[in-house]
Amino acid sequence: MTNRFFQKSLGMIAAFGLFSTADAALFDQGNGLIYDDVLGISWLQNANLAAENSFGVLGIDANGGMQSGTAHEYINAMNAANYLGYNTWRLPTVSPVDGVSFNLNKVNDGSADKGYNISSPNHEMAHLYYSTLGNLGLCEPRADHICDETPGGAWGPHNTGPFQNVREWDYWYGTGNPEIGLETFAFGFNFGSTGTLYFENMLSIIPVLDGGASPVPVPAAVWLFLTGFLGLAALSRRSKS
Repeated sequence: MTNRFFQKSLGMIAAFGLFSTADAALFDQGNGLIYDDVLGISWLQNANLAAENSFGVLGIDANGGMQSGTAHEYINAMNAANYLGYNTWRLPTVSPVDGVSFNLNKVNDGSADKGYNISSPNHEMAHLYYSTLGNLGLCEPRADHICDETPGGAWGPHNTGPFQNVREWDYWYGTGNPEIGLETFAFGFNFGSTGTLYFENMLSIIPVLDGGASPVPVPAAVWLFLTGFLGLAALSRRSKS
């Protein structure tokens, strides 16, 4: 019985390998912080804190949405409040995919700074969505940029890993559109798209910190697997008795 149990357990390890791989770059720091060891930043685990805590900032709707300017005010208020003991909060940022200059043509293969399937670490939220969490975009990454919808992709349930309250909605970046000053980059956790929107749109935010809060070298996916493993062990003991 014991051998069969561990054979089944090893099978489950293999079955959950994709999930563990997808979450391998995320480490639960405790205190509501998730460290991303590829980007070198700590994400706030609560992906919609503004719906619960306004820090006295006006202009935030009941869903935690706010205009781009209000998003910067919110970050300033978090820092003034020394939230979680830190005063260096910021919004996620975008820098050119090619490392030189922004390409604002909308493409589907991740080769420019707008569109789908952007997995470059220069786009922090897009990298989290595609590379770290292993989600798929609405459009397949075709070089001709025709949007053939990805089978089982963006319409399906998304992997949110260790994050809480992730909205199937757009989130503000802290980087403005270099061509149109009234637009700011945004990322959609509904379809995996990067675009620019006028500042008066009401979007959500995920604040981040540069660096890690504390060294806790255990990915959140490992905790999830260990919980399931212990549950299997308990079931095995019951069946023996």
